[in-house]
Amino acid sequence: MGKILVTGFEAFGKDRSNPTERLARAFDGKRIGGFEVVGEVMPVSYRRIGVSLRKSLDREGPDAVVATGLWKGRTDVTVERVAVNVMDARIPDNDGYRPKDSPVVRGGPAAYLSTFPYHEILAHLREAGVPSTLSYSAGTFICNALLYHVLHESAKRGIPRLAGFLHVPNDPRSVTLKEGAFGMSKPSMSFELMETAVRVALQDTATASEKAQIGAKA
Repeated sequence: MGKILVTGFEAFGKDRSNPTERLARAFDGKRIGGFEVVGEVMPVSYRRIGVSLRKSLDREGPDAVVATGLWKGRTDVTVERVAVNVMDARIPDNDGYRPKDSPVVRGGPAAYLSTFPYHEILAHLREAGVPSTLSYSAGTFICNALLYHVLHESAKRGIPRLAGFLHVPNDPRSVTLKEGAFGMSKPSMSFELMETAVRVALQDTATASEKAQIGAKA
């Protein structure tokens, strides 16, 4: 049985929780097609994210990675297409580090393109009633850094074969906790809908990975 790694992030800054941490834990141990799903929670740290990812890849040897991250202010699930070799932080990470115009991987390519089946995922998300768009910028914070590291490892050693990233909005509870006396117009999405989004991405990635395995044996 192959493996698909699903990653989420720990809570950031003053936030009490991160819905993507819950997503990683919710899918840990599940089976999608012929694949076991392994959920991992990653640090919100520029300096530690690459090391944490490589440890997970070395330990699990996954066929594919579906990474998830929170982007407050987004109104839908965004399927990320591009990771750039830039760390440029508006605010510090959980370690207090705030890089400016620095490379994710020194000497690495300027950018990588996601390798999971993003067009199929986007189409099936919309069929499942999940508001979603294709995005060509994962930003320059930790989410982009993680996607770049994943794709860099894939390019170097072929593990994982397929990889991509989903950004999700905040959850309603987190938005409510921060609502002021006069209210705030802040987008959110139910955790159940986020779960549907990840499940769709996993199913399409599993199918694509199975096809790639068959092609490699032919």
